[in-house]
Amino acid sequence: MAKKLKGETAARLLAPAPEDKAFFLVGGKVLCTEEDLARAFAEMSDEQFSSHHNHEKNDFYNWVSQVIGDSRLAHDLALAKTRETSRKKAEARVQMLKNIVNHHGN
Repeated sequence: MAKKLKGETAARLLAPAPEDKAFFLVGGKVLCTEEDLARAFAEMSDEQFSSHHNHEKNDFYNWVSQVIGDSRLAHDLALAKTRETSRKKAEARVQMLKNIVNHHGN
């Protein structure tokens, strides 16, 4: 059974990463939050996606897991094979976290 997130945990997962831990996409765009990442999946090319996610590495998984600390989204990104699937998973996770924060009044 999935562990229920508290408002403060959801807010922490939505908060910007420290400036020195931002994610730099090929092409120069800088991402600081899960919301930035979800938006970037919608805007990046498949080639940009593949330069960060391929059979040798998954930079998105690593950043979300190690910097943001969101094991649920990291797991989903590890399983995602396409940019579109990654976008859908990231957008759904961000919306769920926002709903929790709004429900708890944070």
